[in-house]
Amino acid sequence: MVSLKKHPYRYYFKKYKKTAALGLTALAFTDALEMIPPLLIGRAIDQMASGAPWSQVVNTVFIIFAVATALATTRYFWRIHWGRFHHYVAEDMRNHIFNKLTLLGPSYYQRKPVGELMSLISNDVNSFRMAIGPGVLILGDALLGLLIIPPIMYSISPEWTWKTLILMPLIPLFSAKIIRLIHTNYRRQQDQFSEVSGCAQEIVSGVREIKSYGQESTMTSRFNFLSRRYEWACNQVAKVDSFWTPMMEFGVTAGGFILLLVGAPQVIQGAVTIGAFFAFYQYINKMIWPASAIGVGVSFFQQGNASFKRILEVLDEPIDIPDTGESALPHFESLQVKNLSFTYPDAGKASLWDVSFTLKAGDTLGIVGRTGSGKSTLVDLINRLYPIREGSILINDKPIESYSLTELRNLISYVPQEAFLFSEKVSENIALGLGSSTDEVAHYSHIVNLDKEILAMPEGYSALIGERGVNLSGGQKQRLTIARALIRKTPIVILDDSLSAVDTDTESHILERLQSQAKGDGNFDSQRPTTLIVSHRLACLKWADRILVLDAGRVEAVGTYSDLLKTSKTFKQLHQLQNQEINRAEAHA
Repeated sequence: MVSLKKHPYRYYFKKYKKTAALGLTALAFTDALEMIPPLLIGRAIDQMASGAPWSQVVNTVFIIFAVATALATTRYFWRIHWGRFHHYVAEDMRNHIFNKLTLLGPSYYQRKPVGELMSLISNDVNSFRMAIGPGVLILGDALLGLLIIPPIMYSISPEWTWKTLILMPLIPLFSAKIIRLIHTNYRRQQDQFSEVSGCAQEIVSGVREIKSYGQESTMTSRFNFLSRRYEWACNQVAKVDSFWTPMMEFGVTAGGFILLLVGAPQVIQGAVTIGAFFAFYQYINKMIWPASAIGVGVSFFQQGNASFKRILEVLDEPIDIPDTGESALPHFESLQVKNLSFTYPDAGKASLWDVSFTLKAGDTLGIVGRTGSGKSTLVDLINRLYPIREGSILINDKPIESYSLTELRNLISYVPQEAFLFSEKVSENIALGLGSSTDEVAHYSHIVNLDKEILAMPEGYSALIGERGVNLSGGQKQRLTIARALIRKTPIVILDDSLSAVDTDTESHILERLQSQAKGDGNFDSQRPTTLIVSHRLACLKWADRILVLDAGRVEAVGTYSDLLKTSKTFKQLHQLQNQEINRAEAHA
């Protein structure tokens, strides 16, 4: 089986062989038909020069017209089929890259800028498309021309042929060096383009912060610097590429001067007809395209190969979390974290150390601790976003590695602190592909105290949300993502400090309704979900069955709110600090 990673060109020619074969066949007929008109025109000239009957000339003209019609038809067909072929390739490669990106874990995205990945999907894919599409076509066209034209020239005059094409063998001597330079320079150009794309994406995304801190000129200077580097890289490619066409064409066009010197005397002496001289001269002109096209085609290939190497780096990237689990998960009974320890790649210190706890279906667990204590890391590992020692986390007494990622992700609804919204309608952001009814969407919006604010929008639930929720406040975005999680009705719900942008009154209102939902009082819920709540605000955890206190990645204590005030030093300190803040706020009110 042909591998995409090892033989991309063979892979796609095999995958889309019918479309590619139709395009190349039509191209071959086009090139063959294109060689006929010079001979026919030369014949017509000789017929007129010799005083042949007008009917013979007319017949020749009609044959030329028929050939031109056939040529137009075959040219149309190769454009249609070949165009489809290389756009099929681009679509398939984009899908390969995108599918791989969906499988890679957070550690990969921490190393790779978004702009670079966008450049791969758009610019590098298009560069490879140009190589396997126009590049292959131009080279194929050039090779067919080189196979067809010289024999026809030789049939007219062997002497003229070798004399007019005498400079052609020198061309390959210069080609190898130029090919290497094009590949190196184009790879540099693509790398620079990625940096410009990443910078532009970062600046546009953070334009509010840039304006707030008055850093427009700083960011403009940074972007201009990267843009100039990209311009320089493009010019280096163009400088090398510009040698191709003049070098190729010179060897052929020189043949036209040689023909005039060698062939004109023979025509004057009557050794060769004027029609044969005209036809031969036309074939010399036709040799200009194959000679220059080789350079163009090779340039496309070098650029495409450089881009494919960048694409291959993504396709070859190892997957942190291989989806090898096969066990089904018909229902949820328990979640057990057992002696869990974890260290981030390239980190010198463990983020979690020997963490253990057990949750039964329907339990509510609060997770608290100072900043950097490992709270978000813990929920990331429960979501299986990073690899861990097998058996450290179990669901229904089985390691989470034994379940497929689809089974596991369908079990958990996760709400991160940083809400992410899509440029879609409000209702579509809440339902997120579930196709939920309007009543359900409205119900869960009511639970998170967002329904009145949505209905106050001009189009209500049909209102479009700007990119990343730019037209919503931080609290609105957080509440919308909580509604998105609840509407899925999964057995486990994880809220990772997802009410940090909401005022305390709204937070209390939401938590009261969540508590009601957890007890199964909602119209759309049939069972109480298991809930994990990560929060800096201790007051919102009073209704939790248990609270887990983390300190520097270790479990300091587990218990109820009242128990931890007595047994946990960290919990007691956090409680005192928050009470002081509340008292100060009330004193200034």
